[in-house]
Amino acid sequence: MDAMKKLVVSLLILAGSLSAQSSSRGPRISCPRETWDFGKAAQQKELKHAFEIKNTGDDVLEIRQVIPSCNCAAAMPEKKRLSPSESTVINVTLKTLTFKGRLEKIITVVSNDRHRPQLRLNVSGEVLPPYYVKPSSFNFGKFSKSDPSKEIPFTIVTLGGTQIEIKEVMPSSDLMSVRSTGDAETRADGSVMRSYVAQVKAGASVGLLRENITVVTDFKNLAKIVIPVTADVAGEVLLSLQNLNFGACKLGQEKSKEFIVNKSGAADLAIQGVDVLPSGRFDAAVEELEKGRKYKVRVTLRKDAKPGYLKGSVNIRTNCPGEKTVRAWFHAYVSKK
Repeated sequence: MDAMKKLVVSLLILAGSLSAQSSSRGPRISCPRETWDFGKAAQQKELKHAFEIKNTGDDVLEIRQVIPSCNCAAAMPEKKRLSPSESTVINVTLKTLTFKGRLEKIITVVSNDRHRPQLRLNVSGEVLPPYYVKPSSFNFGKFSKSDPSKEIPFTIVTLGGTQIEIKEVMPSSDLMSVRSTGDAETRADGSVMRSYVAQVKAGASVGLLRENITVVTDFKNLAKIVIPVTADVAGEVLLSLQNLNFGACKLGQEKSKEFIVNKSGAADLAIQGVDVLPSGRFDAAVEELEKGRKYKVRVTLRKDAKPGYLKGSVNIRTNCPGEKTVRAWFHAYVSKK
């Protein structure tokens, strides 16, 4: 009986050993590096990489299919049958087309390796337009209509290896000017940078200015880039504050706030009067600091102002055409005690 048990145990051990040997046999697909990042690349480019494939098994490896995850990628093995220890490469081509941003694709390799019937190869990269403008929008901030705005520098960058002619850089109207500030500069990465400055001319209409600058090129898939431009054009009468916040005030408390009125341009400023609306809760007084150019306006919460939330405007009457009245706003809360 003991001999029979020993025989059964021996047979089980032998079967397990044979099974283990059997499972380790056959073709085995291997790739030393299964991912590849192309880094930064321009649109309309073909990026190429060769993945090394090796048969580390003891039988012939058959590459049955190579399937890209989209039509923008193509892949082809140089050999489809590999003997044990034999290697080949799968040549992958990734087309950037008009993609923008991060691009990631998968190449699925189907083989007769029963342990790993599908091998996934990953290719990726960051697709940039062949040229770009930096910054991509301009805000000139606030300035007087009688003065030109500050100058804003910007650059047009063409990626290395991209042949593009910059035909024109033009503002949308005569209110703006654009000029080049020097020759094109080739950088270490092969890209070419061209420098410009933009400016809003004096004489723009008061209010929010919306214009644009258009970069025109000979690149058919991106013939132009439009850069939005904004600015807040003030009149020749400028207020240092346009909103006066008195905060919380006690009943019977007198409290004052001040702001400066400046005049730009050639003509002198004359303040012909100041009105506070609604009347009866606030007073306003004007002091000339610089004749015809600079004034101080003091707005005072009166002691007899009634409790509650108070708001209104200070209306300054001037001699300036188109700016006969300029306004500052105020608000306060007067408590009952």
